[in-house]
Formats: sequence, C-alpha cells, structure tokens
Amino acid sequence: AVGVAVAIAWRLFISRMRNAGGAGRNNAWKTVTADAKEKLAAAGFDIVAPLKLRWYNEIAPDSAKIAPGGAMGEDALVILVGNSAALWPVFCDAHNARPEIGDAENPVDTYVDIEVNRVFRGKMRRVFY
Repeated sequence: AVGVAVAIAWRLFISRMRNAGGAGRNNAWKTVTADAKEKLAAAGFDIVAPLKLRWYNEIAPDSAKIAPGGAMGEDALVILVGNSAALWPVFCDAHNARPEIGDAENPVDTYVDIEVNRVFRGKMRRVFY
C-alpha cells in the first residue's frame, strides 16, 4: 500500500497555456491551477502545486526528466498532483459505487486515471505518471 501511495503522490500533469500574449498569459496559470485544485480536491487529491517545467527538470533525476514540447518549452506549466489520506474515503465510495473502478484490475490506478483526465480534459497536452 505504501508503494501505491507514493506512486499516486507524484503524478505530473503538463498543461500548455493557450491565452494570448501579454499580462493575460502571465496569469493564466493561476486560473488553470485554481480550477484544477478545486476539482481535484473533490476527488480526494488535496495536493496541487504549480511549477515551471524548467524547475521540475532542475531537480528531477535523469530518468524522470520531461522533454519540453510545444510553444511554451521550458516555461510550460507543470501541475504536481498528489494526495494525503483525503483520497481514501472518496476512493472507497467510488470503488463501491462504480463498477469500472471496483472491478478494475488496479482500482486505484483506474480511479486516478479517470478522475485526473476528467479534471484536465481539453486542457492538457501531456500526462506523466
């Protein structure tokens, strides 16, 4: 169970900012992050931290570095998503009520994939687990 919790706690999501240039673009990450934080909290993911791809790559081991892609390059928004024990009551309810989760070979991974993709649908470019 500890290995699963650690794996969930370090899921990464890349979102490309699509706003026009200028001041709007500089603050678009705040809107994307606030929206994600609210929706992810409802699914039990209470750790949401925005950072630049460059910052992530500066501390990531070589095996976990993410190559830049798209127009934002090293300035792409990375949203680190994780959880504390807040996940488990929400996950257990979903496990018991939703066969696609409860009957899955890996129910926690399935739940994470479904819920994270629901929150970021249409907003993300790449997802890294």
